[in-house]
Amino acid sequence: FTYLPAHPEYGQRRRTFDDASDNPANAVEIRRGEPIVDRKSTFQAFAAKVSCQGHVSWVMRALLEDRKIAAATHNMFAYRFRDEARGVLVADNDDDGEDGAGSKLAELLNLTGCERSEE
Repeated sequence: FTYLPAHPEYGQRRRTFDDASDNPANAVEIRRGEPIVDRKSTFQAFAAKVSCQGHVSWVMRALLEDRKIAAATHNMFAYRFRDEARGVLVADNDDDGEDGAGSKLAELLNLTGCERSEE
């Protein structure tokens, strides 16, 4: 699956997903927050508990396959999980052209210690 951004002029980039992103074994629950409208912008948050890169790919693909989400001007994300097999913390973020937004999301995940949270 290849996601072609609706607004590449705003710094969005094309994303190509591998087979893991479509593997039902990587499916996790995605929670949706209430939309917040400020002036002409709508902000919508989604969250999923992930524990491997396959989960991350599945969530990102599932969200970007939604036409309304895919049409957004910016789809920033951040994730973080503990890879128990390697004993390392895995984290990344992307601001999708909205300068600094991904790193701010990542900092929130860091401050909340989300990789330690229980069900």
